[in-house]
Amino acid sequence: MDVPVHQVRKPYSELLSARLGSFLRQGGSTCYTPTEGGTVIDDFEVLNAQGSASDEGSNIIRDLHEKLADAQQQLSQGEININQLNSKCNELARQRDHDQKTFEEEKSQLQLKLQKLTGEHDKRGHELQKYKDTISRTLTPIHVAIEPIASQGRYIGLNGTGLNSYQPRGGGAVKLHTRIQWWEIFELERHGNGIYAFRSVAFDNRYIRADPHHIAPGDRAEWGGGEVNGQYGCGEYEKYRIHRVGDHGEVAIEPVKFPGRFFRMGNWDDAICLQGAVDWWEKFHLLLLL
Repeated sequence: MDVPVHQVRKPYSELLSARLGSFLRQGGSTCYTPTEGGTVIDDFEVLNAQGSASDEGSNIIRDLHEKLADAQQQLSQGEININQLNSKCNELARQRDHDQKTFEEEKSQLQLKLQKLTGEHDKRGHELQKYKDTISRTLTPIHVAIEPIASQGRYIGLNGTGLNSYQPRGGGAVKLHTRIQWWEIFELERHGNGIYAFRSVAFDNRYIRADPHHIAPGDRAEWGGGEVNGQYGCGEYEKYRIHRVGDHGEVAIEPVKFPGRFFRMGNWDDAICLQGAVDWWEKFHLLLLL
């Protein structure tokens, strides 16, 4: 219970000593009456009130200790979790460093292998080029003359006079001549896969060129058609396949760019033209000149 301030004029210890002496003299319980008047206070009620307050404070302190203990336990558990996380992070970092090191080592090994393979490739490329150069130097150029079966004793010749640069429609003249001289001699130039070109010996870097124009495969035009002349340099129009078409060395000459068209001996001005099929007029001998 609450005690008004004006009711207590002396320290509690003095009141307790006076009350205890009076109690002992009278042999019983009594109340202490302040000299200045006021409400009579039972000392035991004061003690009981203060005891109750002390018990309540003890309970609060005990609860606070328990809560503090719980908080310390949780803090300890949190520190354990943090330590575990730090340990895991350190483990992951070590694993990352190990993986990075492994990656760098493998990368270095692959780079070394690549350098080795590149070196071997270059070495083999140089060896292959040397082999090609050796073959090119050791092979003797094949010189031929072209003789039509239908007019033996005459030979295709190329006049490359004035043909000093590439011309879109070619130039010079390709005609039949009665003797084999410089104009009638050609180097059978190899281009691989059974493809050849006829390079003039008399006129450097001039080749026989063929353009069938309107002649289609299978055509049998009465006088043939298209155009056979010369060209400066060797391109698509100057390459041919040579087909064996008889038992006595007869061949047909087919432009690579125009399959199904063949050289034909012309019927006017000793010209050479093209035809869409192989018959008597489209057969030739290639005479090897030693």
